[in-house]
Amino acid sequence: MYIGEFAKLTGTTPKTIRFYESFGLIPEPLRKGKYRVYDHTYIETVKQIKRAQDSDSNSVKNLQIVLILNLISASILSS
Repeated sequence: MYIGEFAKLTGTTPKTIRFYESFGLIPEPLRKGKYRVYDHTYIETVKQIKRAQDSDSNSVKNLQIVLILNLISASILSS
């Protein structure tokens, strides 16, 4: 799905998605021509970012730490 549809599904805006990408909160997706193409694997990450932002006025650095900890936890649990 393209960025507009992805943003709607996650309750954000395309500008917010680009912001998350620019700070490394989500990886830049594959492209189809000049368009970003997202799949369902990005949705949970964006929802985690939004939950962290809603629970506190976290800085981008704190959000990066939360995402890294979530990735480590998921890796440990899947081992």
